[in-house]
Order: sequence, then C-alpha cells, then structure tokens
Amino acid sequence: MTPNVAKEALLKMREKILNSAMANTKNIMTSEDDRSDVLDQAAAMQEQEIQRVQRAREHKLLQTINIALHKISEGTYGECDDCEAPLEVTRMAANPQTIRCLPCAEQHERRSKNYV
Repeated sequence: MTPNVAKEALLKMREKILNSAMANTKNIMTSEDDRSDVLDQAAAMQEQEIQRVQRAREHKLLQTINIALHKISEGTYGECDDCEAPLEVTRMAANPQTIRCLPCAEQHERRSKNYV
C-alpha cells in the first residue's frame, strides 16, 4: 500500500469516526429527558455505558490513525514503531492504521492486558 493510498484511507476512517461521535453526542443530549421511570433510567444508563466503551475504542483508533498519518508525513510509514522492521504489505492493506509488525503488536497487546 502506497503512502498516498493509505493517507486517503486513514482520512476517510478518521472522518467516519468523528461523524459517528458527533451523531452519538447529539443522541445522548436529546435522549436525556426521556427517562420517566426507574426501568427507563436503568436502560439509559446501560446505553450510556455501551456508548462510553464505544467512544473509548474510537478514541484509541483515532490516536493510532493520527500516528499513522504522522508517520506518512515523516516518511516512516510502513516501518514498525517499536523495532523499525518493515510492515507486511498485506497487514497494511487490511489495516492502514497499523503501526507495529505482528510480533511487536502481540507483545504490546500482552503488556497492555497485564496493566489493565
């Protein structure tokens, strides 16, 4: 995947996430007055928790997208952020926001799960 193609894909991904976040924010603001009884309140709280988890995932993805866009502008896109090895073309095509090779990504994932 060329950096220009990756940049287009990353910008589209970022725009989609930001648009989704704006729509969710509007939905939260308009539905706050619709809680008339305890069951409605419980359902609303559950929905808010689901949306909070979704926003956290989107925030993490946005961070990774921004890092990948920065790497494109620096000319280092396609290199692992940790070991600087070249990333697999198929991995970049499937996930243009990827910033780590598979071994480093697995190691990073194991470390992050240990600290949660």
